[in-house]
Amino acid sequence: MSRKLSSVFYKLFFSYTILLIVTTLIIGTTSYLYFTTNFNREIERIHSRMLAQTNELMHISIFQKAEKIYAELIMNPAYQPAIQLFDAPLESNYSTINEVYKQLKDISLSDQDLLDYISIYYKENNMLISSKHGVSFFNDTSGRAAADKDWIVRMDQARQSTLWIETRNAIENASSYNVSESIFSYVRAFPVNVRTESAKGYIAVHMKEKAIFEMIRSKEPSDRGSNLVIDGEGHFIAAADSKLAEIVLSDSHIMASLTGDVPEQGDFIGSIDGIKSMISYTTIPANGWKLVFTTPIESFYQTSSIVQRTLIVICLVAIIIGMIISNVFTLNLYNPLRRLLNSVRQVFGPSVAAQEGHANEYAFINSTLNHASAKMLELETAVKANVPLIKHNLAISLLSGTLSTETELRERLELLHLALEGPYFCSILFSFEEEVMINLKVENKQIIIYNALRFLENLEIPNVQHLAAALSDLEVVLIISSKQESLDQSHDIHQFISLLTSYTSGQFGFFPQASVGDWVNNPLAVKKSHEQSLAFLQYSYWFPELKVFTGTLFMERELSRAEMPDALLEAFADALKTRNREAIHHSVDAFVNHIREGCYSSEHSHEKLRALITVHRKYVSDMQLHTRDIVSEQVLEHIKNVHNLDQFRNWLLEIVDIVIQFIDDLGTNKSSEVVERVRLFVRDNLNQETSLQSASELVNLHPRYLSRLFKEETGINFIDYITSMRMEKAVDLLLGTEITMEEIAERVGYNSSAYFIKKFREQYGIPPKTYRSNHNAKNL
Repeated sequence: MSRKLSSVFYKLFFSYTILLIVTTLIIGTTSYLYFTTNFNREIERIHSRMLAQTNELMHISIFQKAEKIYAELIMNPAYQPAIQLFDAPLESNYSTINEVYKQLKDISLSDQDLLDYISIYYKENNMLISSKHGVSFFNDTSGRAAADKDWIVRMDQARQSTLWIETRNAIENASSYNVSESIFSYVRAFPVNVRTESAKGYIAVHMKEKAIFEMIRSKEPSDRGSNLVIDGEGHFIAAADSKLAEIVLSDSHIMASLTGDVPEQGDFIGSIDGIKSMISYTTIPANGWKLVFTTPIESFYQTSSIVQRTLIVICLVAIIIGMIISNVFTLNLYNPLRRLLNSVRQVFGPSVAAQEGHANEYAFINSTLNHASAKMLELETAVKANVPLIKHNLAISLLSGTLSTETELRERLELLHLALEGPYFCSILFSFEEEVMINLKVENKQIIIYNALRFLENLEIPNVQHLAAALSDLEVVLIISSKQESLDQSHDIHQFISLLTSYTSGQFGFFPQASVGDWVNNPLAVKKSHEQSLAFLQYSYWFPELKVFTGTLFMERELSRAEMPDALLEAFADALKTRNREAIHHSVDAFVNHIREGCYSSEHSHEKLRALITVHRKYVSDMQLHTRDIVSEQVLEHIKNVHNLDQFRNWLLEIVDIVIQFIDDLGTNKSSEVVERVRLFVRDNLNQETSLQSASELVNLHPRYLSRLFKEETGINFIDYITSMRMEKAVDLLLGTEITMEEIAERVGYNSSAYFIKKFREQYGIPPKTYRSNHNAKNL
């Protein structure tokens, strides 16, 4: 019985009956209390809501648009000509003035329902550009400027950055002073947030009073009252009923309650033309104007009494009719539900029986269908959107060894519609050379990696399955599953490498190096194969000419614990002491060849390269020198771009040659020759920006060492020497030519004539013009 009563049919019937009774009681009781004891409160609430909505609409549709037009004019690069005229002279800018006039006209035409016209007053040029009156000057006898001058006078008197001006009649034609429709204006100084006395001019947006009229007229019920807008001082702005507005504006008691020191919003009861009315108002935040709404109280009372009587009759009739038709209505409503319920049972079967016993029909059907639909949609969307990510995560899990069971692997492969059946597995690591990729943009790197990955994924080789993933901007890994024996496995690997090499070479002009790990017989052991491929790839530093690195070639080296003989380092140290370039080159070449030909691990070989650098540093230190004082920073920093053993050899020999040459120069007392080369370089390039860095590059010395050497040889520092040479040349030009100070400054290497004059005064105690004048006077 309880389940039957909880069914939708009985609940619908009982709910409808109770709803009718409760509704009748609530409406009857609340209507009596509402219309008798809380009428004024209801009026206030209605008025406040209407005023707030109208206020918000006016703010967005009118006041905010005016502020936005100002902001567009000063911020939008398209309107920069208008802003540039604030500081530009009239001469040579007449085309710009015409362009500004057209732009203002276009803005005015873009919203003709609101905008009447836009004006910009340029104080410096005493000029006014108006989208309606064109270009005017206040000294223009035609009177065009005077026709549109009232807002400028008001703004000057206001002495503030922003001014809203009340409704007034606009001048349609400047020459005839014909009056058109009423307007109100938003005026703001330029630049932003400066007062009128500091402004370069004003920008005015003149809007039609009709825009406010249409808005407040559309937002008021015609039988309940009227809207009007006044400013903070009680001046008329707009009104839906002009006659009513005149009465309100002429009533001193009402205006005293609306203007002056009053709250931002409120209401009071007043008499308008002998009619007792509720007057509500709110302050418009943008400009302090008041939006006022008046409602005759007596007419609303008459309406409320009719509503009360009608409401009682409706409630009684509703109860009687509702009770009669409730049963029929409930039956008609329940029949489609019964058919839908049967369909759900057929689709979902007996698994829904448990849910059905705890919920009514609507809740049961809704929850069942929503749950099933949401789950299916969620699953389909997630799988489609995340296939690349799922593939990537699966590959990373295999390579890192975080995948624990073959069951989990099989489930994840089924989700991707892939298979890695084996029984042989290995990892191939494709690495694009950093030396090539480093010069590419990030976007181009991603394109290369993405296309290489997509190419590998689309390859189809018989009896081979594979999974590819990108490891970085330089590397792509390929996990291979093969059914073939060892000989065929090697063929499969080289087929993948050959195909990708051909593709990348044809598409991008270069191809990757490939490192192949050993085969394993378990997909969960691919981590071991991947670690081997990473280890083998390290040997690309020592053998850059190779493109494929396998365990056959490098496994023995990687496992080797052999150490290089110290005699190679000692031979390099001895060669450095002799300063014999041929012997030094021979010792370095012997060292490089021994690394390549010997069976040494990559890690040990790198240690020996660092030891080689240490030997050279010790040699320089023993000579009581510092490498950074001899070799330029650019050459030293080149180590960051060394990607293989040959490049390292060339870099090291370049540093050794520079150091040996430096020591030889010192030994043969060539310091004076170096300084002389620098002095000639300075004299020949006085009109250029000559720096210590450029001079040091000329003689292949470190800037700090060259500075010290120059001071020791000349007794003056490098910068003072340049200044002295420039001043000497400037004196020759002053006395031997009639060229201007600007030309002299440029010829002696100064970008600014003012800075040249300053340096000349510091050198000779007088400006260059005076120096020339004094010399000319002596020769007369």
